[in-house]
Amino acid sequence: PLNLNQPASDNQTPRAKGIVDDNASMMNSKRDLCKGPDLELKRKRHRKYMRELRKNPTYVKHQRQRYREHYQNDPVFAKHRKLSDRRCRQNDPDFARKRRAYHRKYQRERYQNDPDFAEKRRVYQREYQRKCYQNDPDFAKRKRNCKREPRKDPAGQNGCAAHV
Repeated sequence: PLNLNQPASDNQTPRAKGIVDDNASMMNSKRDLCKGPDLELKRKRHRKYMRELRKNPTYVKHQRQRYREHYQNDPVFAKHRKLSDRRCRQNDPDFARKRRAYHRKYQRERYQNDPDFAEKRRVYQREYQRKCYQNDPDFAKRKRNCKREPRKDPAGQNGCAAHV
């Protein structure tokens, strides 16, 4: 050998011309890697685990605090979030309507399927109604009117709709 770092020509191994494995041809994209019944079960278990975690108030508080700190302390992250939200609003004129509809649908499903959430929501609504009744005279007046005269039409005038 000319150089001591180079191996002798008879010791050199030829370079691999390509992957010859049969399994390599089956994996066409990353999306194929994410499919399969075992991975779907794993995702399902993880969703269930996260749902249980979100019921823990200390975890929720910690997550909220982490996100707030991340948003406040990382200007790149905050800028990215603002830009992506703005881009969504600019590209889609029905963005707000779609977001409200999605949120309403998600909350309705959660209210129907999660009794703990439903109970918390009822307690929160009761407290909110009580505070509004005490602090807002217009709200109190509308409530009293609704109690006095039950509406016959579902359109509901004076801000109180009849529940059918």
